[in-house]
Amino acid sequence: MRADLALVEKGLCPSRAQAQILIEQGKVQVRNGVVQAPVVVKKASQQIEPFMTLELIDCDAPSFVSRGGLKLHHALETTKIEVHARRCIDLGQSTGGFTDCLLQKGASSVVGIDVGREQLHPRLRGHQAVMALEGINLYKINAGDLEKDIAALKPEFMPFDLAVADLSFISLRKVLPNIAKLMPARCEGLFLVKPQFEVGPENIGKNGLVKNLDDLIEQLENDIKTCCAQLDLTVKDFFQCELKGGDGNQEYFVYATKSIDVATNH
Repeated sequence: MRADLALVEKGLCPSRAQAQILIEQGKVQVRNGVVQAPVVVKKASQQIEPFMTLELIDCDAPSFVSRGGLKLHHALETTKIEVHARRCIDLGQSTGGFTDCLLQKGASSVVGIDVGREQLHPRLRGHQAVMALEGINLYKINAGDLEKDIAALKPEFMPFDLAVADLSFISLRKVLPNIAKLMPARCEGLFLVKPQFEVGPENIGKNGLVKNLDDLIEQLENDIKTCCAQLDLTVKDFFQCELKGGDGNQEYFVYATKSIDVATNH
């Protein structure tokens, strides 16, 4: 049996997603016998035989509904962004890893936007501090109309203090204009950058991995920063994500803040 499945089967983890997170963190070890020293499990796909014993190591590490939560957790630690009592918007909410992380760090509310439907984890669906808006294409929306809809339903969830994004199958640069419109002055943004959706198909190998990323990342970083500047977003940092994407691609975060309107001072 796979290690991630075995962890769930033995009641050591509530889900495969959580099991995979713990394995990536090096928090799972296996014993091949009573006297043999334990060995750290390296991959979720590692085969665990019935006679083997799985053990968890130092499980005070944060637990989220998906590995996306761990990505955001590390990024928030890196940037020192304050989440407590802040009103947040999660763009590309999906299962809710980012949303879960924000709530655990004390966010007062999270509005989630996603093009899909019924993906949000049951633990988050119906949560009083969460508003999930599904079936919404962030690239095609009218940001002003969306703001009005949110304000009509949950006025206390606005204006936003922090915007986070984890989007797939579309360039971040294509949706940044609408993201920026949802961010008032001084709003902070922490957005996942996935090179496989940014560098063009000619730079993607047959296995889905970006080819020669080291040669492309500087230009991509500059392109992201230029796009942000055109939208009155001041880039504070651009850095590697602690965890690679599920397909094995290295991902990055861009940390930016919405500039203050000098004319109105807000």
